[in-house]
Amino acid sequence: RRPLRGYPLKALAAVVSSFEEVVVLDADALPVADPAVLFEPGALPDGVAGDFAQTGILVFRDVVKTGVFLDKSWVTHWVRVDLAAYSEAMGGQEADSSGVFIRKRAAWKSLHAIVALNVLAGRGSSLEGVY
Repeated sequence: RRPLRGYPLKALAAVVSSFEEVVVLDADALPVADPAVLFEPGALPDGVAGDFAQTGILVFRDVVKTGVFLDKSWVTHWVRVDLAAYSEAMGGQEADSSGVFIRKRAAWKSLHAIVALNVLAGRGSSLEGVY
């Protein structure tokens, strides 16, 4: 059994935060403008704003290209996703948790599911390495 540390703690930090709106950034993420602006009405394009209002989670694309994963059979085993379709839908970039904006009321169930998966992975279950 290993203790939770590092990026698996991000969802837990959001859950236990006293704030309704939470910005979670990697230590190496550097905002070039005030990220709180994205929580303001009208700050996001209509399609993105609707998704954010429904899910409560806005994840930024990373600079990592999805093509590096296209030959990884272990990804399709665990995630069960068509990686070519995923890569096309994401415009060739991956989404990860290096920059996440969260409205906790809308994302409450998802956040708790992520925390539960991280705890199970930390206990050495078959979810090892899945965050």
